[in-house]
Amino acid sequence: MSEKTISEKFKYIHVLWHNDLKFYPELIKMFYEVENGFNYNDHLFVTPHMPIYETLRSYGNIKYIKGNIRTINELLTKCQWMFFHSMPEPRIACKIKLKYQKKIIWRTWGHDVCSYKMVKGEFFKNVGKMLFHELWKLEVKRFRAVGVANDIDVMDIHDKFGNVPTVILGYASQAYSIVNTILTDSNCNNTDNSCNVLIGHSGNPENNHIEILKKLERFKAFPIKVFLILSYGNKEHIEKVKTYVKSNWIEKAIIIEDFLDYENYVKLLKNIDVAIFSSNRSYALGCISILLSLKKKLFLNSQGIIHRAFENKGVKHECIDSISSMSFQEFSSSLVINEKAAQAFCVQSYSYYVEEWRSFLLLLEEQ
Repeated sequence: MSEKTISEKFKYIHVLWHNDLKFYPELIKMFYEVENGFNYNDHLFVTPHMPIYETLRSYGNIKYIKGNIRTINELLTKCQWMFFHSMPEPRIACKIKLKYQKKIIWRTWGHDVCSYKMVKGEFFKNVGKMLFHELWKLEVKRFRAVGVANDIDVMDIHDKFGNVPTVILGYASQAYSIVNTILTDSNCNNTDNSCNVLIGHSGNPENNHIEILKKLERFKAFPIKVFLILSYGNKEHIEKVKTYVKSNWIEKAIIIEDFLDYENYVKLLKNIDVAIFSSNRSYALGCISILLSLKKKLFLNSQGIIHRAFENKGVKHECIDSISSMSFQEFSSSLVINEKAAQAFCVQSYSYYVEEWRSFLLLLEEQ
C-alpha cells in the first residue's frame, strides 16, 4: 500500500480523540483485514495522541495531528464522512464549522455525553461551559448520526439531545469467542464457596465504592469477598477507597491495581457472583455485556438509564436500594436471566459487528 498524505481525499476519516487503546486496535484491524470486505484505502485514521499513533502506525493510513479544531475543520474538507471515536469536550466540539457538521458520525464512548455541572466559586467559568454545551447540543442534532453500543446509549442520547438519528456500531473483536470459551472452562470457576462481589469497573468516583462497601458491611460475617478494579480512574478517589478498605475490610476485599488483558479480565468476571454499578448514566457497557453473557447477577441504580433500559427490555436485575432489606442468602442467590431479553446487551460475535459497519457504510455511500 502506497503512503498517503492528508493532502489527498478519503471517503472516511476517523478521529481517534481519546487517549486510550481499549478499542482502537480492534477498530483499525477490522477495516484492515481483507476478509471483512472493507477497502482499507478508503479510510484514514488520525489521532492527537502520540502513544496511539506509535502503537498503530504499522497498519498505515494513520496520522498524528495537532488536536485542535482548526485541524479538524481542515480535515473535513478532505473526506466525504468523518467519524469521531469519542468526542472532545463541548467547548472544542462546538467550533466545528456549520457547513461540515452534516458529515459527522459521532461514535460515543459514554463518558463524552455527560453535561457540565456548576461548581461553587467558578460561576463565570461554568456559565461559559454551559453555553458551549447548549451550542454543542444544537450541533449534535445536525450530525449525520450518533453511533452507539446498544439501546442503553440510544436512550441516553435521546434524553440529552432529542430524537437524533442513532446507529448501532460496535467495536469488532474476538471478545465473543473468548467469553464463550471461558464460560465453559471449569478451571475458571469460583471454588472457595464465597460470594464474590464486584463494585464498579474502574477507580472513578461514580462507582461510589465507599458508599457500596458501607451497604455491604452487614454481610461481613458471611462468606463474602469484594473485588475493586482500581487499575485506572481518579487517583484521589482511588487512594480514598484503598484507605477505607485497609481500615474496614482488610482480608475480605481484593484490590486490582494492575491493568488486565482481555482474557484475564473475562476470567476475573467469570469468578464474580454479584456485580454492582451505581452510576445513573450509560457507562461500563463492555463490562456489563460480559457479565450478562456470563449470566451474572447485577445490581443497578434505580434512577439510572441502564436500569431503565433493562426494565424496557425485560432483563431481570436488582436495584441497589434493595440491598439494605435483603438477607445474605437473598443478596447472594443467583438470578435466572431471560437470555433472549438480555441478548441485545450481551457480547456479540465478530461477524455481527463487521456486518453493522458494512451495512452503515453502504447506506452512507448510497446518499
